[in-house]
Amino acid sequence: MYEHRLYAQNPQSGEIGRILEGITTMANGTYDEFHAAVAYASVSGCKTLFDALEKTPGDWKASRKRWLISIDFGRTEPEALDRLASVGGSEVRIPNGVVVSRIRRFFPPFVFHPKAYLVRDSTTRNSASSAESVGGIAPSGNGAGCRFWKEGER
Repeated sequence: MYEHRLYAQNPQSGEIGRILEGITTMANGTYDEFHAAVAYASVSGCKTLFDALEKTPGDWKASRKRWLISIDFGRTEPEALDRLASVGGSEVRIPNGVVVSRIRRFFPPFVFHPKAYLVRDSTTRNSASSAESVGGIAPSGNGAGCRFWKEGER
């Protein structure tokens, strides 16, 4: 049985940080894998996300971390990729990175623009959480922008 939660944020109404709340709620349980596929990442967004996840009772520090981060349009900060890679157990991949990096202004032939997080316990199929968001790893996405988060938990 799946349980669904919706987190909505809107800076005009004062509802900010709700997407980050959804991510940390998802990461409160037992897991050994943390996956993120997002359009953009910034150093400040990484710091905010890591600080929040380190405070959860989940298995953040021990988990295997896989990051799929777009560099389309040059919006991801290179230092953010370094920051993601420096976290223990991390693997960072850039979809279409070779192609996009050769194009002026990083204009992609097709856009990679996901916002998805997955927390998984690889030892059991019954304890997986997944989420969709319109926020990347950047303050505008997970902190203050107008965003929605839908979480399904099994």
